[in-house]
Amino acid sequence: VEVYWDSVDAWNGVSGLLNVTKAKSSGEFELWFEIPEAVNGVHYLWLRDSSNGDTMVVATPITVGAFIEVKPGSGLPGDEITIWGYGFGEEVDIDDVTFDLVSVPTSPGTPTTDELGSWNADFDIPDATLYGAYDVTATDEDLNSATDSVTVGASVTSNIDEGNSGAVVRLSGRGFNPSGTILDIWISDDGGATGYTCFLLDEDDDGITSRGTFTTDIVIPSVDDVGEWEIFVQDNSLLEGSVEFEVLGLPGIKTEPEY
Repeated sequence: VEVYWDSVDAWNGVSGLLNVTKAKSSGEFELWFEIPEAVNGVHYLWLRDSSNGDTMVVATPITVGAFIEVKPGSGLPGDEITIWGYGFGEEVDIDDVTFDLVSVPTSPGTPTTDELGSWNADFDIPDATLYGAYDVTATDEDLNSATDSVTVGASVTSNIDEGNSGAVVRLSGRGFNPSGTILDIWISDDGGATGYTCFLLDEDDDGITSRGTFTTDIVIPSVDDVGEWEIFVQDNSLLEGSVEFEVLGLPGIKTEPEY
């Protein structure tokens, strides 16, 4: 069983074969694929079932919408933020980028999408912006529009963005309570509502400088599954920042000999 994007051909960077699997004897199958970069509008998934020398092709429409992602997702006034856009019009101008409903200058000044409707641009968080979450919205000349959010406030970065449980990660923070202390560090996959405590490599290394910065080493704890997680840091005044982290492997043991 084969699934294709827009055309029943080999993948050419725009359309073609996405994935292939084998059906069970019952005729059932399960097949996963990622939606590729594509311009805004209707596209088609083609499903081909080859059996007994016959080929049956079924087409299913799927609509690609505009989507943006801002990175990093948090920062301080004056920090540079990058917008990554997908699913916009083909080779069109991005007419407007707003931060909290107010247009902001970008670099390049007028971003242009490529033949797949993708683009990127940078902007600076406006000076004197208060701490909080703000919407960033981009609109192209065809009126395709998408919104993401950026949090202005305490921010955290890490020296590595992936690793196994047990990995030592160096965290650096800005915009926290000057001369305060780190209250809690945890890793979560639900936006910080719940999670697993990340212990400091040195339990005395929890101080924040008079400039509101810190650097500390933590250990990634045992979690319930591999995948995308987020490390959260909260100080004693409840200012909070986070950074993404992908857990690649869980704890395990092996015995030798095995019997």
